[in-house]
Amino acid sequence: MKIIDIQSTQEAAALFRRIGVDAYGIGAMAPKAVNLNILLEKQPCKIANILKQEMLALGGDAAVARGSVACSVETTDVLMMGTLKQLSRLAAKIARQPFGLDSIARDILRILKNAGQKRFVLKTSRRKITLGDRTRIMGILNVTPDSFSDGGTILSAERAVEYGLQMEAEGADILDVGGESTRPGSAAV
Repeated sequence: MKIIDIQSTQEAAALFRRIGVDAYGIGAMAPKAVNLNILLEKQPCKIANILKQEMLALGGDAAVARGSVACSVETTDVLMMGTLKQLSRLAAKIARQPFGLDSIARDILRILKNAGQKRFVLKTSRRKITLGDRTRIMGILNVTPDSFSDGGTILSAERAVEYGLQMEAEGADILDVGGESTRPGSAAV
């Protein structure tokens, strides 16, 4: 016997197929196999109390500050704990309620859509970079004279371009150009 950590419905479905679960059962049970904890920060007590009650009604739970029930605290963080199915049902229920809960419902659905996703596409002005298919290497190019890592050795545009191309040739997928010092009192670049 052992504990299995299932991060996505895809992982759950793969395990169910290995066990021999039929297709209908896989579809019905996969959302129940993935548990998520979603933290909302600084919520008014009335929202925290609604979320707690709705999660309890769905078989999940929500951790809130002790004083939130009596509203003796102004705000509380809310940690919602449940399966994908419970959290999806929560979003459907609160989407029709007042106090801005429709916005929270949309955020929950966005989080659920991305939960367990292994690949993401980062879109820049010139290209798309797929993240998750392999480890990406980021080269750091500091062009400030007081850089902590290279002591301001790359100060001309020509040298910066040359060094950037060198890092690309050496396998860098992304270049992070540090162009402004955060040192107190430093001059703007």
